[in-house]
Amino acid sequence: MVPPSTRPPNVPVSDRLLPGVVLGGIILFTIGAGGGAFWSLQRIDTAVRESVRRNLTTVLATAREASRHWATRQQATAATIASSRELGAAVEHLSLARARQLTTTDAIVETRAQLDPALRAAGLGGYSVVTDNGAILLQDSEALPQAIPSALQPSIDKALDGLPSLSSLADGPDGLARLVAMAPIRNLQGEPIAVLVIGLPTQREFTDLAEQSHNRSLGQTYFFDRQGRILGTSVPTRDFATARLTEPRTTTLTRMARDATSGVAGLDLEGYTDHRGVKVVGAWEWDDQLGVGIAAESDMVMVYHVVDTARSALFAGLGITLLLFLGVLGSLGLARRRAAALSALQRRLAAVLESTTDPVCFADRDGRAIYLNDAGYGLLGGGDAAAHRHGEPTAWAQVLLRPEALTRAANTGTWSGETTFLDPEGREITLSQVIICHRSADGNLEFYSTIARDITERKHLERRLCEEKERA
Repeated sequence: MVPPSTRPPNVPVSDRLLPGVVLGGIILFTIGAGGGAFWSLQRIDTAVRESVRRNLTTVLATAREASRHWATRQQATAATIASSRELGAAVEHLSLARARQLTTTDAIVETRAQLDPALRAAGLGGYSVVTDNGAILLQDSEALPQAIPSALQPSIDKALDGLPSLSSLADGPDGLARLVAMAPIRNLQGEPIAVLVIGLPTQREFTDLAEQSHNRSLGQTYFFDRQGRILGTSVPTRDFATARLTEPRTTTLTRMARDATSGVAGLDLEGYTDHRGVKVVGAWEWDDQLGVGIAAESDMVMVYHVVDTARSALFAGLGITLLLFLGVLGSLGLARRRAAALSALQRRLAAVLESTTDPVCFADRDGRAIYLNDAGYGLLGGGDAAAHRHGEPTAWAQVLLRPEALTRAANTGTWSGETTFLDPEGREITLSQVIICHRSADGNLEFYSTIARDITERKHLERRLCEEKERA
């Protein structure tokens, strides 16, 4: 017995190269789609970051200009109130009475009568009248210190030189940081004799300015002093006395407040933690003119929501596209394997048809022979079957496709019977034959097939037996 061959099957070159081609296609597609998605994300991220940068710097500039305009108005208001001749005369009277240790009641009443209506009309409250040597002649607010802090002396000296000024008061008696406006009070000869110090409603005014800036953008605005205490903010704050820009549960100033109070302006688009423990992006600076810090911050999740959404959408789209691509490749591979299996099956069926000793014939829907196997050629062709293998079926094949048999098969699906004919050499041939009518799924006739078996010898034997029986 000859052992079966151990050589590998003869695989076509295209089949050997197909896995590599598929793998290369997957790699190229992944690189191309991934590169496109990365480029798109970079463009979106750059555009969003530029938009956030413009928004933060615009809010910061708006808050700075608004606060400076407000400060200018407050100085102008203080200068207008302090420029009253009647006030100057009343303060000079009070100063002389205090210097001579005389009764000051009338002078105080006269001074208050000049100051109180004007301050109420301007929406201000709390003031002090300070002499050129720093002594307080008159005070009408517990929010201002009982003694002038040394930090205010340069601003008082500036006011005594005839120029209104603005200064920050780090620690008021109520624990709140505030700003004060100062303006010179002049006597009838126009000489500065005292300074009017007005406590400004810092938290209220700065909060209004912060909210106005916030209404135009997504950013939150802050005003704060050098200790990080909040002077005004667009974020709702219940207690300004304890509100500080420190990291959560620590006394360390946030990165923004730390830089700003050091005089370092900055912009951070990468994100840092604010005093609420929220990850934010921001821009900040220190305003030396006002002596306050100004900052604009936005929730990092909110401002980069577009980028995160785009990233998720692109990755989801890339994943879905890759899955679809792999699905198509898988379908193509499955179809190729099915086609190869079908082709192999067809080759096997063809080998069976060619190797069988029974004639097999196929005919089209009109009954014309379209295929005849080697056994059929050997029986009907009258010659070498191999010589007819690649040619048209011999005309003798039509003896297997008699019209009446085809009609019966078309009507009933099959026909079986015997067929007798003379071959090209004149010999009588008898066949046992079956004809099958093949139809499509919708019932249309597609083709006929027939298989026959040579029973000539059996018929001759039956005939001789009959003849011998009759002679007996």
